[in-house]
Order: sequence, then C-alpha cells, then structure tokens
Amino acid sequence: MNKKERKPWGSSRIAFLSQMKSVQERLEKGQPLSQIHRELESELDGMIYSQFTHYIRKHFKPTKRKESSFNSRKPDINNLIPKEYVDTSPRFIPPDMAPDMSKYI
Repeated sequence: MNKKERKPWGSSRIAFLSQMKSVQERLEKGQPLSQIHRELESELDGMIYSQFTHYIRKHFKPTKRKESSFNSRKPDINNLIPKEYVDTSPRFIPPDMAPDMSKYI
C-alpha cells in the first residue's frame, strides 16, 4: 500500500512567508488570488488554495472596497418606465368582484 509521504509540519507556512513580498506586489497590481496561487504553486510547496487564502487573510489587512455609485443610491423607480406607458386611470372592478364595502359604512 503506497501512502503519500507527508511534508514536514509548517513547510507550507514557511514557503508562504518566503513569498510574501511577491504575493503583496501581485495583490497591489490587482491580480486575483486564484491566479497568484496558480502561478506560485510550485514555490508554495504544494499549498492548497484554501490554506493560501487563510494566510492571505492572516497576514494582509483587507482593503476596504469603494462603494460604487450604482450601489450607493437606490434607483428611482418612477423614471424606469416612461410616463406615456403608465396607466394612471382608476381601475374598473366588476360589481361581482368588488369587495363588500357594507362592513366599512
């Protein structure tokens, strides 16, 4: 039975720490984490992606994303449909479908 040989404890962490400067430069350029991991996978001693993202969260402060102008305001619903297409006339309700108003009188 062939068992996969385990790597020494902490070897991936040490590999990540040795590549931190390279990772930081790539993050500053706006490169996606998945691409950084894929390109540095051999230097990271076979570290899996979830462990890589764990170390990213641990060693780098998250940057606050700027709120886009679209998300910062609610859309004006009144301007979504042109006025000429909006029916503002009162609705006719047939007498047999009208609610019983006698209880309100």
